[in-house]
Amino acid sequence: MSAKKDNRKKRPQIPVVLLFGEGDRERDFLSHIKTLYHQRNSGFKVKIKYGKGKTPIDVVRKALNVRGDFSIRVVVCDNDKGEVLKNEAQTQADKQSVIVLWSTPCLEATLLSILKNGKSFEHQACDWCKDRVQKVKKDIKSDADFFQQHFSKLVLEKQRKKIDILEKIISYTQFPLTQ
Repeated sequence: MSAKKDNRKKRPQIPVVLLFGEGDRERDFLSHIKTLYHQRNSGFKVKIKYGKGKTPIDVVRKALNVRGDFSIRVVVCDNDKGEVLKNEAQTQADKQSVIVLWSTPCLEATLLSILKNGKSFEHQACDWCKDRVQKVKKDIKSDADFFQQHFSKLVLEKQRKKIDILEKIISYTQFPLTQ
């Protein structure tokens, strides 16, 4: 008996971009950016995942372990663990063609920069930045609601040219294959 021929039309595979965040807040921020900037019929998909990484190396490894045929893997990682771990993570990422976007010292510093008209918080301690974000967040329970209320597309558009990591994250949700 011969095998039946499958006459169904096969869907063309479209490119998929993986945006991988270090933790919950990164995931919610990346999802917020995707909601604002990614067009459904743009010819590619964006998938958001996260892992509770202890070090940048752990975060890169977890991004590599996400199953799927991704055209691009982009990791958003805090840069608060020192140069040695950062360099090791970057080397591992480069070997596997993973793009790492570094938040210095952490995502919360980037969020403060967005809220404070591009002012840099790179030289502040991560705990200080997290405390300041929490004060802005006040009674807002979820990070998703916080991003919706404080990070409108208008606010992000004003800041994207001033804040390199923000520009790069947005660009990977719009035109990733030209990066």
